[in-house]
Amino acid sequence: MNRNRGPAPSYKDIARQVAEQCLRLWQPAFPLGRPPGDSANRMSGPSATALPDLPLTVGSGGAGSGVLTVGLPWLSRACSDRWIGRRLVWWPRGIPEFRRIAIASSRLSRRLDQEHRWFDLLRTALIRVDPEQEAVIVVEGTAVAEIVRRAACILQKPTIGIHLWQETDPVAFGGIVDWISQRLSSVDSQSRPAQPHASQDDQGIREKSVLASECPTEEFFWPAEVSPEFRAESPQREGALTFIGGDPTFIGGELTPIGGELTPIGGELTPTGGDLNRAASPDEGTGSVGDVERSVPSLSRLPLADRLLFALASRVCVLSRRRGGHVESLIRHHIADGDRAEVLVFVAEDFCGNSKRQETVSQSTVVRWIVQSLVADDDRVASSRGGSGAAGAGPADRHRCLHREAPGIPAGDSRGGSGPLIQPEEWLLHWTRPRPGPWPNQSREDWMDELILGCRTADRSALACLLRIVGEGLLRASSEGIRGAFPVISFTEVPLGEFSRRRVFRGHRHRFDFEPWGIAIRRDLLQRLGARPVIYGSEDDWQELSAAERPFFQKAADDQSSTDNRAEREWRLCRDLSLAAIAEVDWCLFVENDSAAGTLSREVSCDVIVVPA
Repeated sequence: MNRNRGPAPSYKDIARQVAEQCLRLWQPAFPLGRPPGDSANRMSGPSATALPDLPLTVGSGGAGSGVLTVGLPWLSRACSDRWIGRRLVWWPRGIPEFRRIAIASSRLSRRLDQEHRWFDLLRTALIRVDPEQEAVIVVEGTAVAEIVRRAACILQKPTIGIHLWQETDPVAFGGIVDWISQRLSSVDSQSRPAQPHASQDDQGIREKSVLASECPTEEFFWPAEVSPEFRAESPQREGALTFIGGDPTFIGGELTPIGGELTPIGGELTPTGGDLNRAASPDEGTGSVGDVERSVPSLSRLPLADRLLFALASRVCVLSRRRGGHVESLIRHHIADGDRAEVLVFVAEDFCGNSKRQETVSQSTVVRWIVQSLVADDDRVASSRGGSGAAGAGPADRHRCLHREAPGIPAGDSRGGSGPLIQPEEWLLHWTRPRPGPWPNQSREDWMDELILGCRTADRSALACLLRIVGEGLLRASSEGIRGAFPVISFTEVPLGEFSRRRVFRGHRHRFDFEPWGIAIRRDLLQRLGARPVIYGSEDDWQELSAAERPFFQKAADDQSSTDNRAEREWRLCRDLSLAAIAEVDWCLFVENDSAAGTLSREVSCDVIVVPA
């Protein structure tokens, strides 16, 4: 039956009525008419603990229709409010009918190539996902969202991607109306809702979204958007709001194309349990939340993205957690929440099978998860020591394993008394360091694929960097850290024999200086090619330099630390340098240990020198 009375309401009108109904749920002053004990307020079947699945459907009403829900559709209103606050969720392709698998983890180190164990766990967790019945949850803003999203694509697993709205503070009535209106009007753009009506700032965020990346499994991708938190207060109205049909019922049903009719199907928006006139506080639980230790942050103080990941899950796989970190706190809140405690949490043990569980972890909820690593034992142990990439420190151990018969080359200089250890004034040194990311000109997706698939080519140790340089026969100029973005190759005239005592970690740059890995080239050769000493100075000095001199400028003191940059005694060459064009007697390699020297000596005919300890 067509219940329209007069012109079809606009998206804004519908959005306003939806927001009004939310107020009736979240604010005691606006109770719904039906008493909370009435059986009509409850759903039946397996979703008996959920909010109404389809409070507002936009489109055909079938698969792929946009659906707006109050909170998370698999939770009771009180539980949803407790975990994510008073929020709406927009499902542009409808609500996926999957069990939801969350991959939770603390933040990883910058050296992802040393996280062998973690990637073993990730592959195992995703391989066990049943693509017919289960989907992987990816929430923007969680520590490993980008990696999990990419891994799910590679392994062809359905994915539920959650985008968080940019607002961090609760939004008033008008803001929620605008948000709902934009969602409803975007029904023709299901994968990226609301772009035609979004602000420039919002579109900028979407372009950077890890959920919007191209993926071969995009057809198995269910996006969702979480609204800002609703500040439950009475809207400012110029006149009385007239509800369609005369009753304060929620609007649901189809929105026909422009020019057609809006056919609302009446259906009261009612929670599935609890008092309609009482809104649960974000930290209030139905179980034993109050029993969570006082040292654990309150649930509302933990990051929303992490809370969403746990709240959405039908199963949680924790790959890593730091003592006292967000993941550990969420586990404790999870097992103390009577509405969530039945959802199992699989917590990975370390590679020796040692448990890192805390006394508060319930045995009935948290399951020990031990997975045998594919990486050799010596690699795992070395990686756990947090090495910098040298032999005996993770990735470079693999080279040692491949070249166990390689003879060690003692520290010294075989260049007839003219090498960088004997006559340091004749040489300039370029040190290399581990690279925490893709190679130059390599896409981030390709880099992540190497990590996810456990490829040995994912190694980014200092030794791997040297092997790549000699393999290409090219030392590439880089603009990283150079004012004016001039591409240069940096060298130092500090003697190689002083590297060990000068090596220091620069926290503001997240790296070591004076790495014992690199290439030595004769100074006179580099000078003929255009290398020059760096000009150390102040901001005033920079302003006075000519365009030709600026590539050689470096501030004498670092703005972010007390570091005196002049101690580096830097030279720069403003071009790439082909090693094939240099005679073997004019360049050599230096490394930290005999094992690496043996590995490199198999690849080059020039000398390889071990840096003195």
